[in-house]
Amino acid sequence: MTASSFSARNFNVQKSEAMLRKHLEFRKHMKVDAIITDWRPPEVIEKYLSGGMCGYDREGSPIWYDVIGPVDPKGLFLSASKQDFIKSKIRDCEMLQQECNLQSERLGRNVESITMIYDVEGLGLKHLWKPAIETYGEILQMFEDNYPEGLKRLFVIKAPKLFPVAYNLVKHFLSENTRLKIYILGGEMWTHHLRAAQYLKNMAS
Repeated sequence: MTASSFSARNFNVQKSEAMLRKHLEFRKHMKVDAIITDWRPPEVIEKYLSGGMCGYDREGSPIWYDVIGPVDPKGLFLSASKQDFIKSKIRDCEMLQQECNLQSERLGRNVESITMIYDVEGLGLKHLWKPAIETYGEILQMFEDNYPEGLKRLFVIKAPKLFPVAYNLVKHFLSENTRLKIYILGGEMWTHHLRAAQYLKNMAS
């Protein structure tokens, strides 16, 4: 967190120190240091919320893959609390940081960021349900405040016509630096684009 917070605040020492102090309070309040060992998401989140690690990119960074289409936001949010969703994403971040540390040891060089892939095929109006958008915004803000520079790049694949509407609802939660890491790959050629750019080792076609 220290190095990434420093670069995330454009190497401004005062801003970086304030960010670090705020992050330490966040970890204490959310009991982050024990969130992997002492807390598990409710069954409905584990069973029906998409997302998981699926390997490593060509530079050795973990890849996180999310499938948006099948998710039923209203059903999920009526079955679990907002706090549970936020904590589940904090837990994911901590697990990915652990994986980055393991990769650093395996490869003998620093690995501190991840590649994310959002498969938004099937994105529809149900995903724009206001309470879900508001919670997703809080989660994005939590990422920006506490896990800066943890994202190397984010690929949005199979983006339908509705995607720009959905993106416009949440992009104001993202820093300009984060927005520059987002690549939108629509159509059927997304695997070709990823392979051609040599970002991923083994993505299924």
